[in-house]
Amino acid sequence: MTQEEFDNHPAWKDANYEGAERTMLQNGMRMTLIEKLRWLEEAETFSLQFPINRRRAIAEGRLPPEG
Repeated sequence: MTQEEFDNHPAWKDANYEGAERTMLQNGMRMTLIEKLRWLEEAETFSLQFPINRRRAIAEGRLPPEG
């Protein structure tokens, strides 16, 4: 692959803020309501793990205590 082919590769359309936003909107339009609800539930579960993991890391001494 030449440098010009590399620079003009279609994947670069998504390698910036606008491209990422466009990709997320396209994915959202393709998902059913049930798929969207499942995605939201998974995202909520994932986000609820952040404070739990932080407290665990502090208790194990891997992070400094909150101060």
